Amino acid sequence: MKIILIRHGQTEWNKEKIFRGRIDVPLDNVGIRQINAIAKRILSSFEINTIYSSPLIRALMTAQAIAKPLNLNIKIDDRLIDFNFGEWQGLSLEKVKEKYSLLYHKWTTEPHLTEIPGGENLNSVRTRITKLLNEIVEKEQGDIAIVSHRIVNKVIICTTLSLDNSYFWKIKQDVAAINVIEYNDGIFIISSLNDTCHLMTLKQNRETADF
Repeated sequence: MKIILIRHGQTEWNKEKIFRGRIDVPLDNVGIRQINAIAKRILSSFEINTIYSSPLIRALMTAQAIAKPLNLNIKIDDRLIDFNFGEWQGLSLEKVKEKYSLLYHKWTTEPHLTEIPGGENLNSVRTRITKLLNEIVEKEQGDIAIVSHRIVNKVIICTTLSLDNSYFWKIKQDVAAINVIEYNDGIFIISSLNDTCHLMTLKQNRETADF
């Protein structure tokens, strides 16, 4: 089995470095071009049997670009929803650094020990996605696409590599990135990580790609 783990395309809030979390922000024009490139890459490289997606529109738009030419239904799963940033949602990065300086420093140095007011922590993300991964490998076959978000994808990658959440910042996850996770006999192997080669012909802001 191959799990094709995809981060959604760009939104205006990615570009402006605004924390999104559970706020339902759609893709911008660049993001729409990115998901078309994702779909082209996926269709030419994999034989997708099933598509799972976060319920948020930025992920669903990405999943739909893959599902439509394959005539597949999308399995919307709330366990793939974005990280709950609580009081940070809707705030710019600069505003968070100013208003929550100590907590933001902890988030960047000890993410596994950080809980944002009104939000969640990485352990809760890990619990929900571990249950989903177990279900997928038990009942699905062939190539499976999962469309989710930066934080969730990083935790999925840590989980499949048997790394604890303290390694969270060691993993990049750019907008519209594709990761390939192979699963055989109870073992996960990552054969491709944060692949954005399909975006080569598009303008990609490297400064905001992993935000």
